Amino acid sequence: MMRTRISSAASLTLAPLLGAAACTFLSSLDDLAGVPADGGAVDAPADTLGGDSSDAAPCNRDLSSDPQHCGACGNACAPYELCVAASCIACDSANHDCDGDGWLVAEGDCCDKPGDCGDQPELINPGALEIPGNQVDDNCNLFDQEDIAPCDTGLSSSSNVAADYARALGICRMAQAAPEKLAKTWGLLEAQLLRADGSPLGDASARSIRTSFGAVSPSVVEGDALVVLSTGIAADGTQTNPGPNQGAPANSFMSYFHQPISQVDLSLGCPGSACIQDWFASANPPLKAAEALPTAPECEPPFNPSQAFDSVMLRLVIRAPTNMKSFRFRSYFLSAEYPVFVCSAFNDQLVALIDTPTGTPEIANPADKNLATYVDSELQKWPVGINVAKGTGLFSVCESKTDNPDCWNADVATASCSSGAAELAGTGFEKPTGGSCTLGGATGWLTMAGNVVPGEPLELRVVIWDVNDASYDSMVLLDGFSWHPDAVNPGTSSVAE
Repeated sequence: MMRTRISSAASLTLAPLLGAAACTFLSSLDDLAGVPADGGAVDAPADTLGGDSSDAAPCNRDLSSDPQHCGACGNACAPYELCVAASCIACDSANHDCDGDGWLVAEGDCCDKPGDCGDQPELINPGALEIPGNQVDDNCNLFDQEDIAPCDTGLSSSSNVAADYARALGICRMAQAAPEKLAKTWGLLEAQLLRADGSPLGDASARSIRTSFGAVSPSVVEGDALVVLSTGIAADGTQTNPGPNQGAPANSFMSYFHQPISQVDLSLGCPGSACIQDWFASANPPLKAAEALPTAPECEPPFNPSQAFDSVMLRLVIRAPTNMKSFRFRSYFLSAEYPVFVCSAFNDQLVALIDTPTGTPEIANPADKNLATYVDSELQKWPVGINVAKGTGLFSVCESKTDNPDCWNADVATASCSSGAAELAGTGFEKPTGGSCTLGGATGWLTMAGNVVPGEPLELRVVIWDVNDASYDSMVLLDGFSWHPDAVNPGTSSVAE
């Protein structure tokens, strides 16, 4: 199909989990993306008491300080005991990190052994997330409610402060990069608004903070605001500062070109360290080859894959809580590419890249780092974008073939559009005045989940861009970031699952 173009200047399991929507706290989403992976306990290797010389090696040495073989082979000390001079003695919290969580009592650890402070002391320290209502001072600061209040009220829609976008997403605690031990809490370390190559974002229209978006429901997932990132103007059909988005009801074509011209080559050296060239160069077969964009099953690959038009990135560096192993956030993808360009070379990209530079989580994240990947019931992988409409029901907010057969694309699966087009009203993607077809479609709210190393930094890069040209805009709404105590199966799921 030929593409119409227009001219432009730019070519611990905890139960129950808490269910209230609030800022960076536990939410009961276990039926969504990131459900704890099913697996039994793994037996630890048994200590060897005999056998060949290699099996006996653990005992062929000085055993006077070995807690597993204290003074004699197989004489293991009990939990919270030390092996001193070949005898097991009670661990002294004044001088030792008895629970092995990295904090001494002198450094702020209020629970170094099981007792009144809690029965899992290794999860209680200044770096932990406070879990309201569990009768435990998880982070040892004498408070029990500080991690639940939203922090996104009154944010400017056009804020140029990147940390405001973290607040709108639901990340409320700020942290220091190299603090004293007592101040080494979880929280936001760094935030940036960039282009896909890591260079500064040139056009402020590409990002905004909103309290609603057309008829999207719920209007926000957490707190009072959400993040909007756009390859065009980050607004619905009536919002301003920036906006409106130049779509319906006034216009029948939604294509805004970022100014100054925004076109970056992901195959070349990048000016910024946040550049997503690492993702572009990586492979995650069969979904993605090295030096290529992910390709949906049976769909046409882009012919100009390394070029990212009108890109915008929200980059966050966050230190994870010491008592959490994963996180989730919600996303809502909309595109004017739908339905005409489903399964064509024009498939605007959305990626959510997770890095854990200090180690590998309990369950590894995807090989290409991208959480914006959906795995269907047949275990086929799909990149989150309009092409999920080809073979899944994930693209659910749109006009069905039954409702409007004249505006249907044969490449769209009949499972698509299960929610109808009502939530497109007011977004700019609905039918324009006098038009017979909507200007686009959407996924509805999805859940993206990834794994972390407890207590260590993670980098999250959410990026959206136009592929092959700068025409036909796409957007993503982001909200509802939350931490969770169990490792998860990373990726994207629909809320209904």
